[in-house]
Amino acid sequence: MDSEEKVVYVDLQMAAQNDRFATLKESLVSNQPSERILSKLPPINRGRLLVEIEAKTTLAHFSAWLGTALVSEATGPALRLLLAPLGPRLRLLGAQWIVPKATEYEPKIAAQTPHTDVDAKGEVVSIALNVAGNNLGTLIDATARIGGDDGSVVDGAGFGRAATPAFAYDTGAVHGGPGVARVNGPYPKYFVERVFFLLCADDLDPDRMAQHRRDNGLRGLVNLVIDTQSA
Repeated sequence: MDSEEKVVYVDLQMAAQNDRFATLKESLVSNQPSERILSKLPPINRGRLLVEIEAKTTLAHFSAWLGTALVSEATGPALRLLLAPLGPRLRLLGAQWIVPKATEYEPKIAAQTPHTDVDAKGEVVSIALNVAGNNLGTLIDATARIGGDDGSVVDGAGFGRAATPAFAYDTGAVHGGPGVARVNGPYPKYFVERVFFLLCADDLDPDRMAQHRRDNGLRGLVNLVIDTQSA
């Protein structure tokens, strides 16, 4: 929870141990972007490549699995609190692979500068998964905020790492992708493991939706609504 006792982070590891998650992971792995595709993309965000996920079957598997996470005794209560500000009907803004890339000239992955993706909490929630089963390692400080013109982190209690392969977090919380100090060759090396599903309220202002999609490099025609009350 943050300093106002709002839930901003939920560990979903216990929800990643059922048949629906296995089906989702299988669908994701079967559609991992190839090295040929990745080699044509310009890196952004400190050496990261973005590949949008639009396969309807995969997105349907995500919706089905999220439903099980919402009713799970282990994850449901906290996840519902995290998603409550979005209302009962969720809109999938989009989904994407975020792929760190290392080269012989940069044989490492730089950690991201701590940031927020939106300017207000309770507007966009990300569901992050590592399909290889590794800990995501995302840096997050539930109580910090970005202050001042220099974008510095203030009022934080210190960053922790997401020691889980599946978690949900409010993208208005201060966070950053983890780094790797040394990546061994051969190069280039791509880490095609990390998947992010971005959710907002179905009735969010369309201009805000469009802005969030642009900010996250989402250009596809994803159209998925998830009714949390039916979970």
